[in-house]
Amino acid sequence: MVTILTVSLSLSLHTQYREGYPDYEFNHFDDLNLNSANFSGNTEMVSNSTINNCLHPAIAIDTLDNVYITWYNWSDTDSSYLLYYRFKNSTTQVWSDIEILSESGLDPDIEVDQFGNVFISYTYYQMIAPKEIHLTYWNRTLKTWVDEGKISTTEEDDRSSLAIDNNGNLNFIWRSKNSTDYYNIFYRYFNSTSIIWSTTELVSLETTNDSYAAVLSIDNNNNVHVSWEDKSSYLDAGTESDIFYKYRNSTTKTWSTAELVSENLTSGMRNPTICVDSLQNVHISWVISSFSNEIYYRAKNGSNGNWKSIKILTRNNPPYLGDPHIKADQQDNIHVIWNAYFGGDDVHHTYYTRLDSTLQNWTMISKIAPDSVYESNVGDMVVNASGNLFITWLRDSEVYFTKTSSAVPESFTLLSDADQPDLDKSFELSWDDSNNAEYYEIYYDTSEIQNLEDATLLEDVYLDTTYSVELENSGTYHYLVVAHNLFGNISSNSVEVIAQDPPGSFTLSYSLEIGDPHSINLTWTESNFANNYSIYFATNYMLDFTQGTNIVFQIDSLNYIYNVSADGTYYFIIVAHNNFANTTSNSIEIQIDTPGGGEPSPEIPGFDIIILLSISAIATGFIIKKKIK
Repeated sequence: MVTILTVSLSLSLHTQYREGYPDYEFNHFDDLNLNSANFSGNTEMVSNSTINNCLHPAIAIDTLDNVYITWYNWSDTDSSYLLYYRFKNSTTQVWSDIEILSESGLDPDIEVDQFGNVFISYTYYQMIAPKEIHLTYWNRTLKTWVDEGKISTTEEDDRSSLAIDNNGNLNFIWRSKNSTDYYNIFYRYFNSTSIIWSTTELVSLETTNDSYAAVLSIDNNNNVHVSWEDKSSYLDAGTESDIFYKYRNSTTKTWSTAELVSENLTSGMRNPTICVDSLQNVHISWVISSFSNEIYYRAKNGSNGNWKSIKILTRNNPPYLGDPHIKADQQDNIHVIWNAYFGGDDVHHTYYTRLDSTLQNWTMISKIAPDSVYESNVGDMVVNASGNLFITWLRDSEVYFTKTSSAVPESFTLLSDADQPDLDKSFELSWDDSNNAEYYEIYYDTSEIQNLEDATLLEDVYLDTTYSVELENSGTYHYLVVAHNLFGNISSNSVEVIAQDPPGSFTLSYSLEIGDPHSINLTWTESNFANNYSIYFATNYMLDFTQGTNIVFQIDSLNYIYNVSADGTYYFIIVAHNNFANTTSNSIEIQIDTPGGGEPSPEIPGFDIIILLSISAIATGFIIKKKIK
């Protein structure tokens, strides 16, 4: 089994460019609905069916895979916003009762720390007063909810986002109009060691127009990374909304300058989502608000700080896309989900793709939630240590939950029907189907494949289990197949094929000098790829050279003089050799009849010397063992 090492194959192997978008790479799949992800088998309604108008579900898990979900509901009867919470025990697989945490809460976000304390930030709204960001949390030691109250220090606050760093500190961002005429993004954190709140910091310092939809992520060094949607023309972004990014250094406690992520895009960008992998690489996805409605993705290299090219994850997509969510797992695979509405049929779908950190390509786009006849909006997603996806979403105004299983492709064996050596350079690779595999990639190299970085990709999304190879050049080739699904990959064994050229066809001829002895001058054309030649002789007709006598073995010249003392009929065949095969020449027949050497031939009277020549063409070739299919 070959170990697949971390590589950086060119994305051009896995992407295409769409006409009119020369600077952006596209996913190479023509359809969104190609396959279905592997579920645990349960799609569960989290909200009670009597609770209508559910909105904005958010999800978190702890190290034991216990599931925590919060959402809010608009009540038509008393014009209130009810904030709900529910918990699922991963051992008993039983859901807790639904709890109402606030009668004035909307747009919640949720996180769980290493001790199992559950934190929920939300917008507190009573209609008669400005909106505020509030925090409530479940104290696992006391086994009770604690209402922390208002944590924002600005006015007209909403849309908070919450993250917990490695030290257990709480990090919050939200938007607020404060004293300006437009919305800004603000940040504040709670030090869990000193039990002290920080001062509030302005994140969107450079912008001069409305900022929306801010999201944050924390890296392994506790740096805070933020992305948001902004209508400012900062960095020549234009008047349409664009996606911006900046980060806060945990050591210096200072913010970087804002960076424009959605460069050279003219239509409105919205709903960014952000994550950071273990190498400090930043990954951002967002949706364009024009009719084209693409899902975009861009990454920033954590080592040199350079942004990679923008990639479009969708292609030939439905007209309405939205709500992308992005997460990195412990293996640095990048998971993206979003919802899609095709229009007309009133059916909504939730889709998924993953950037494979090993091969650096995107998996097939998959539908990961049942269709909804009314509405299906992605709520939130988290990924556990095994790479399982925990997803909550809205379906027909109810909150649902599902979990994908991490059944990776199983081992399989690669075979070849090539002869060794293979002289016609035509053969077939075949393999048994890998359980759980969705597609295969086929690689080859002229040396043993130790990793895929140096190998050549023949097929990147291959669905069959046989592959025909026609080689142009001789040499030694190594082949390997990689099976993929949404959750992992596995490589086959490596197969070696030695392809060689047999000696090429060539022609034997002669000239004759009568004397004592008679001299037969054999000459032949050069056989390509031949190393040397052998001469076979007989006085009876030869069907092939094995019926003759070898008079000369492995000479490297193209002629030979053979002397005979008696009249008679003589037959010659030349055999060309290389290290892998033999090729025979045509067979020649020479009749010598001289006066005194025997009765003259009755067929042609009147000649003192009678020479009859016939050339019997024996098909040039070589024997190849029948391939075993």
